Amino acid sequence: MSQPDWISPAEAAKELLWRRRARKQFYAGYVERVFRTVSPGSDWTPNWHIDLMCEYLDAQARGELPRLIINIPPRETKSITVCVAYSSWLLGRDPSCQIMAGSYGDTLAMKHSVDTRLVMTSTWYRALFPKTKLSRDQNEKHKFVTTARGHRVAVTVGGSVIGDGGDFLILDDPIKREDALSDKVRKSTNDWIDQTFMTRLNNPETGAVVLIMQRFHDDDPTGHLLAKESGWEHLKIPRISTESKIYSFGQVKKYYPKGSTMNPQRVSLLKAEQMRRDMGSYGFASQQQQDPVDLENALFKPENWRFYRALPADLDVADQFIQSWDMAFKDTDQSAYVVGQVWARFGARRYLLDQVRRRMAFVETVKAVREMTARWPGARPILIEDKANGPAVVDTLRKHIAGILPLSPGSDSKIARAEAWSMYQEAGNIYLPMTDEHPWVKDFIDEHTRCPSCTYWDQVDAAGQANLYLRKDSGNMDFSSEMIGSVRITSAERSPYEVL
Repeated sequence: MSQPDWISPAEAAKELLWRRRARKQFYAGYVERVFRTVSPGSDWTPNWHIDLMCEYLDAQARGELPRLIINIPPRETKSITVCVAYSSWLLGRDPSCQIMAGSYGDTLAMKHSVDTRLVMTSTWYRALFPKTKLSRDQNEKHKFVTTARGHRVAVTVGGSVIGDGGDFLILDDPIKREDALSDKVRKSTNDWIDQTFMTRLNNPETGAVVLIMQRFHDDDPTGHLLAKESGWEHLKIPRISTESKIYSFGQVKKYYPKGSTMNPQRVSLLKAEQMRRDMGSYGFASQQQQDPVDLENALFKPENWRFYRALPADLDVADQFIQSWDMAFKDTDQSAYVVGQVWARFGARRYLLDQVRRRMAFVETVKAVREMTARWPGARPILIEDKANGPAVVDTLRKHIAGILPLSPGSDSKIARAEAWSMYQEAGNIYLPMTDEHPWVKDFIDEHTRCPSCTYWDQVDAAGQANLYLRKDSGNMDFSSEMIGSVRITSAERSPYEVL
């Protein structure tokens, strides 16, 4: 049956209102039209998360959010919304706009480019934005240009971008799951983003960047960029809400109750739990919950930590009382941290009494060790791993402080050493100060919870070194003969916290 060549007055009025709004604002109604154009055989499922993404992107187009990261579960219209709908709308609004869009693979990047061009050559788009016309001079899959010399160019992560740039940079799924678990590939991806992609803004002062992806690792591109603390706006929506939260931005205000799913029309709670079983807890936490922490299979489960406000009055003598240091001598924003900890053992119980954690150069590190020793004068030996920059500190400090003990970690990996001491935490024998008095404890717990996918291991390494030393069997730790016996903790050295 042929379609009628006329529409009712009501439909005509509705179309007119749609055009007026779509020309002024990037919103879900425009995304729906794009979706039906590039996926005519699929069902459109409207949902609040699409409205919310559009509000953020519209704010970026107005110049309010120059750096934006969006993390949502897969198969929820994120690529069509950002890579296709948003880029086509930007060119419709301003045909001289220049856009660079990247993805992890050439096939994916080309698909988004072809889909965008399909939208821009459609009848409804040309009626909506009559001033935006594609040039015949350059109309290719990877790059097409408007008659106003605007363009959309598709690039592949890791590839060359010489000669191209944009007013808007769009990065969609810059790394695959299997590559995100490789330290080498993950680093090369992050380096490419920093040193190549982010340099292609036509005007760094006014240009905008949006990254949209699902999470895979603590140091994936999302984690890497957020760690730089360079003004990124972050929209993160988990598949299953772990806490009751209100998402409010622009015209959207959505209450997302704990235990509900983001888009129940597509993925019910029952289906989401099935996905958790199929994917495994780590895969589900990363890709669906947007939090690459495997709480179920974590080496250090949050519920196994014990806390104290003050040491019990009857524990007058510590079986062992030590310092443990993990060294790194670069005070740049991206370097590892120097961590120094003070531990005491009373029988099976191990108490973390103090910690310093900062990015420090050599001189600052030596000063920090001396300050910690002055604060806890009875804490001996002072454990320092005998590798990397450790020997330099050992040689310097031995001239001024007694009890410096260099340790060799042996041949075990970081994970093996973390596993070796996690048994004490699992048994409930590790006691930490209350976080309301010592805010650094939150970072200590978070790093351990994220292990082994954590970006930095400094707190895990220092704690592992201490607790492997505190056990009777030294295992692979190659200790020297400078063993210190029981050390009495004086009232001045006692932590002001009691056991809970």
